[in-house]
Amino acid sequence: MQPHAMHPMNVLRMAASMNGPLKGILLVGCEPADLGGDEGHMGLSHVVEAALDEAVNRIEVLVNQILDGKKI
Repeated sequence: MQPHAMHPMNVLRMAASMNGPLKGILLVGCEPADLGGDEGHMGLSHVVEAALDEAVNRIEVLVNQILDGKKI
C-alpha cells in the first residue's frame, strides 16, 4: 500500500471493512501546485512551505478541541 496513492474514500472503505470507527473524521491535506512534470519533484513548493506554520497551528487547535471533547 502506498500512502500517497491512496484515495480517501478507499481508506474509509478499508477502515469500515476492518470494523474501524468512522465517526467524526477530519481530513487535513495539501494539494500540490505542481508535480514537477515527467521528472517529478521532491520537496515543498514555496507557497506550501510559507503556509506550513499556520497549517500546523490549525491542526494543533483541532487536536486540542478533540481532546477537550469539543464538537468540531
